[in-house]
Amino acid sequence: MRRKPIIYLDTNIVRDCFSGRNKLSVILLREFKKSKLRCITSTLSTMELYDTEKENISLITSIKKGYEGGALLSKRRNTTLNSTQLRKINSKIDLFFKRYKFIEIWDLEKDDDWDLAKGISSSTNIATNDAIHLMIAIKVGVNLLITKDSHFLTEAEDFIKTLDLWDQIRVSNVENALKVLEEMGFKNTNVISSS
Repeated sequence: MRRKPIIYLDTNIVRDCFSGRNKLSVILLREFKKSKLRCITSTLSTMELYDTEKENISLITSIKKGYEGGALLSKRRNTTLNSTQLRKINSKIDLFFKRYKFIEIWDLEKDDDWDLAKGISSSTNIATNDAIHLMIAIKVGVNLLITKDSHFLTEAEDFIKTLDLWDQIRVSNVENALKVLEEMGFKNTNVISSS
């Protein structure tokens, strides 16, 4: 019997659970919590979550001001939120991570880790942020990286196979996560048997 799996949550999965926008992601994360599985994300994920929340509030404000189409798109990343709006975002994100305190937040710490992430980014079609996520997942020794980004999923699978790490780490979408864990031999975890 294998030990319990270690799971890496890509930003889009964290975002699903934060906003409640994807029921399956929320259910899966609750099951991981109930089964006491070790779940990991990164400081990068929290920063991307802040950016998304800022963009959402900024877009809503712009729509209320009458902006349309191209003007909305051009203003998307140029947020001008006041300190009250920023504090509200901070409070929401802090509350989320208190509620899901079992999610560990990791970073790349050594120059070698950053060099390897840079190598992933420069030698593959994996986006820079995703290269950082993948490098953290590899560094921590996760068994499953869960993402909704189909391009990242495909590219990360190829990269992991070239490193000959496929038996140790896999990449999956939310829909197939439990199946992949079972294929990897994690059949006796509570989350597998209760599904």
